[in-house]
Amino acid sequence: MKASSSGLERLVRIRPGSPESRRLLEFGLDALLDAVDADDALVALVPSDGPPQVRVTPGLPFPSEADMRDAAHRAVDGDGGLQMEGAKHPLATVASDVGDGTVVLAAADVGEMDEAGVFRTGALPVVLGMARACLLERERRREAAVDRLNATTDRVASSLDPREVLPEIVADAVDLLAADSGDIVLRDDGADLLRVVAVANFPPDMVGFELRIGEGVSSRAMASRRPIIVSDYQRYRHRIRRLEGYGFRAVLCAPLIARGDPIGAINVHAADATRIFGQRDARLLMAFANHAAIAIDNARRYQNEARLARELSTANEQLARSLTLQQRLVDQVLRDRGAAAIVEELATLLDRPVAVQDHLLRVIAGASPGDGDVWRRLPLPRDPELRPAVQTFLDELAASGRAAPAPELDGMGRLVAPVRVGADEVAGYLVLPSQKNLSALDRTLIEVAGTGVALELAKVRRQAEIEHRVRGDLVMDLVTGGFSSAEAIGARAAHLGYDLSLPRHVIVFELDHAEAGTRAGSQIDLLTVERRFFETVHAVAAAWSPATMAGRQGNMVIVLAPERSSPDGDNGRGPRALVQRAKVAMGENLPGVSVAAAISERCSSLSDYQAAFRLAEKSLAALRRLGRTGFVVDARDAGIHRLILSAAFPEELREFARRTLAPLLDDGDHRRDLISTLRTYVDTGFNQRETARRSYVHVNTVAYRLRRISSLLGVDFSSAESLLDLAFALRIADLEGLFESHKEIARGS
Repeated sequence: MKASSSGLERLVRIRPGSPESRRLLEFGLDALLDAVDADDALVALVPSDGPPQVRVTPGLPFPSEADMRDAAHRAVDGDGGLQMEGAKHPLATVASDVGDGTVVLAAADVGEMDEAGVFRTGALPVVLGMARACLLERERRREAAVDRLNATTDRVASSLDPREVLPEIVADAVDLLAADSGDIVLRDDGADLLRVVAVANFPPDMVGFELRIGEGVSSRAMASRRPIIVSDYQRYRHRIRRLEGYGFRAVLCAPLIARGDPIGAINVHAADATRIFGQRDARLLMAFANHAAIAIDNARRYQNEARLARELSTANEQLARSLTLQQRLVDQVLRDRGAAAIVEELATLLDRPVAVQDHLLRVIAGASPGDGDVWRRLPLPRDPELRPAVQTFLDELAASGRAAPAPELDGMGRLVAPVRVGADEVAGYLVLPSQKNLSALDRTLIEVAGTGVALELAKVRRQAEIEHRVRGDLVMDLVTGGFSSAEAIGARAAHLGYDLSLPRHVIVFELDHAEAGTRAGSQIDLLTVERRFFETVHAVAAAWSPATMAGRQGNMVIVLAPERSSPDGDNGRGPRALVQRAKVAMGENLPGVSVAAAISERCSSLSDYQAAFRLAEKSLAALRRLGRTGFVVDARDAGIHRLILSAAFPEELREFARRTLAPLLDDGDHRRDLISTLRTYVDTGFNQRETARRSYVHVNTVAYRLRRISSLLGVDFSSAESLLDLAFALRIADLEGLFESHKEIARGS
């Protein structure tokens, strides 16, 4: 044994913080050579979860990992000896278990015999000194880890911003685990991917790097919920090839678990191929991962709570403002100032013009901010050419019940909100420009205003219904004879503003119930159709003359229209013109529903009304029996019509007309010329010259056509009986509409 003990003294003086494994092995080998009588020796640290670290003298070959592990375990059990390749006998060994799975091993070539145990006596203090140094280093690292974890805990507790605390956590992990770089990835559930949110010793552009769920070591650690150690990432089969350029080899990954769910992972990397992460490293990184998960969860909870607080504050402010603005609208309703005041307030609150139209698209009110008249362009157009498209939109609006942009039929953009009375009926519309987007508060204000306008329209409707009922009762008493004396009913009429001494015509409008029911099946109920029918006819009649009276009986509207005809006929001012206006309005307000009408004779006294009404009723009934709908019959030209309309067997009359006029019923220009000539010939009392004058043709042309008609029909125009049959057949055909394809002949249709 050598006398010097300087190597052992240096080993014993090792303090925490100084022993890197290489220096520890150098000191240990020097101490061993000083303590034993040998020229060749080795010392080694043999961990349980990594490759051994060995220091040998130049005279010995480098042992294999398997030989080192075998020798270390046997030496701990007291069975020494390390067989080296090429050696005649095994090396003597002494070992000590540090306690964390690491074995300190010393071996030397002391010859074949060491009976006195000289090697063990000299080597044991060296092994124990190295074990002591390992314990001190382990304790130092444990204290450092505790300090780092405590510091991390403090940062987590003091910061609720992941952008601040996560980079510090990953930097601490890299430093404590002696790694070269690290990163933290978080799961983005919305995009189904992982995204790098913090890095240490990586280029800044690494933040934001994305990878799909399922690729890379992070996804596998999250799926298994445990750390994963990769010894060489360049050969890892689940590697992400886009990361190969960063050059790291060993990787240690730990999942971030928050409330039982994996939310991401923390990774540390080593570029040195000999650096191997062990289970102790994995446990330490898992501790950092737990802290990172807490930091992220706390930050997210705080951010959610802060967001909810902001949203709640904003909602409270909006609610307070909404209640204030709604109260302003409600005040207008409570003050009973009418729809105009409500619309004016709404226009001010929305800072945009507003118009109100009723269900017939009549303008009720309108207002613009600053008392302008911009709102006058807003109402939905009532142009007959545009009405079908407008009506289609209104039907869709009624079905949805929500405000919607109207089609720009006239170049004007509009937002239309239905005004409902009851659950299903639309009583009117709020119309606004559609250039600006509506906020939730704006929509609420529109709903409140719509409710107020609905109340106003309901009141107006109720008042109108009462007035219509009173006036309608007067009309029905007149046409049914339900009055006690002329003086009594005259007084009633005068009280309502009517002068019964004025002559009037009885006009009866009849709604086709079958067509109205078909339309009502998917849109509005039949009672609503009937009410709209009455309102439309009444509006036209009232506009025609203030002296016009109107009443309602079932699906009929009875109008008593004043005499306004000129000496030359209706000239656009007689009852027939009134009927045409009413039918046009019905086509606009209730498209697809036909209305028939009968115009009575002139009523000059109270006793005339009942007979005129009965004639109009019979005319409409006859038209129904003939299968006619939407027809207009003028009883002033009745003549033989009265017999036709009163006939008990309309099918026989129909067959007579068809049989008599059959050759003229075929379509074609020539046939239409013949029909026109025949019709005019009968109307002029069989006068050829007057027929030519009215037809704007030469008298010879009329004569030729009459000869052609005589030939086709087989009638003799010199026979009074034949002419009567022909005139009678024409009257029936006129009522039945056999000539409706020729507009000049379908007179009154």
